[in-house]
Amino acid sequence: MNDRNAIYVLLFLIGTVFGLTSCEKEMVITGKDFLVQLPVEAPTVAYVGRELTVPVAVSSKTGIQKVETRLNFQPLQGTTQEDYGGADTGTYLFRYTPTRFDLGKSLSFVIAAFDSQGYTRTTNYTVKVEEAPVHITITFPEEIPESIDVGESLSLQVQVVSELPMQEIATLVNGVLVDDLTKSTFSDPLQDNYLVAYTPADAEAGRPLELRVRVTDNEGKVKEAAVTLTVTGTPAGKALKVFNGIYLGGQNSTEHGHFLDATAGKVYMRQGVAAISDQIDLLCFISGASTGVNVTAPNFSNAAQFIYTVANSGDDALANWPVRNATKLKRLENDGQAAFDALEEDTQLKELYEASGMETDNVNKLAADDVVLFKTVDGHYGVFLVKTPVPSTNKESLQLDYKISE
Repeated sequence: MNDRNAIYVLLFLIGTVFGLTSCEKEMVITGKDFLVQLPVEAPTVAYVGRELTVPVAVSSKTGIQKVETRLNFQPLQGTTQEDYGGADTGTYLFRYTPTRFDLGKSLSFVIAAFDSQGYTRTTNYTVKVEEAPVHITITFPEEIPESIDVGESLSLQVQVVSELPMQEIATLVNGVLVDDLTKSTFSDPLQDNYLVAYTPADAEAGRPLELRVRVTDNEGKVKEAAVTLTVTGTPAGKALKVFNGIYLGGQNSTEHGHFLDATAGKVYMRQGVAAISDQIDLLCFISGASTGVNVTAPNFSNAAQFIYTVANSGDDALANWPVRNATKLKRLENDGQAAFDALEEDTQLKELYEASGMETDNVNKLAADDVVLFKTVDGHYGVFLVKTPVPSTNKESLQLDYKISE
């Protein structure tokens, strides 16, 4: 090799060394000359909705250019800090607010610092994201009565203390929010003497009364506490709904429907009735001399087997109904118009039903002035009075007056 070639080789090697050195400046370096240090007391848990801030010490003998936070290998928007002016030391403020999407996850952040020569130094920071703890205490008075009478006023002074400012205090009575007891303005948002005032109505007699206080802080976290009393007294009766002149057709009647929605007072023909079978409480059919005029529950087996069949009702046959309500019936011994007229309130009707004889799913051989009690599957009590004339063929219709509880 001559001298000129030797010089070219030497220059090539020198260029290669400089090229490698340039590439290495993009790599992460280590050593005490370039440090990124988390404080020893850096939290390991972050809470949903709360900003986590951690001061990070950064130092570089060649001067700090910028620092940023990365998650999943990507810089987080708004986390780059570049106000170091080439200083040898500085503080980077790590900031992150977990969302509900982060709940239950361990987030691994990388805090990356760059010096003025382009070198990078990183440190890892991992936190577990949890639901923020609720620091609210609700204290009821020590002495609370076990029972309260209908119409009696109850006042409870409840002490509430919250670590964070309160947004709202509310009361739910048996699960129902009472708007008049909701409070959202506080002289001291961290503590309050909250008044629960309530007077049970007649309808609540004989039932448990739950008073539940619900406190919400300014992060939307909720704490609840409740007390339960018994409401004593006799509930006032409510007027019955009255339906007069209701016709239920025999199975071959073309004038009147055969199926009764008792709570609504509506009668339906067989076509399309299967689709609303859950609303039907009673039905009518007229048989021979052995049973005569029948009013039955939809689940009465004979009505499905012999009366409203696939042969005469198709898809609306009683056996095809998705729901066949098990209405219960009781024929009154002391029947007649006077007995029917005497029933005016739901409490009377319920007491009479419970005191009467055996339940059945069918009453037959109905005659004028017969009085029949019934109870629907959703707890409505009813009574009907058979009017004249009583039908004698299955093409005729039965006329009823009836009453039912709300």
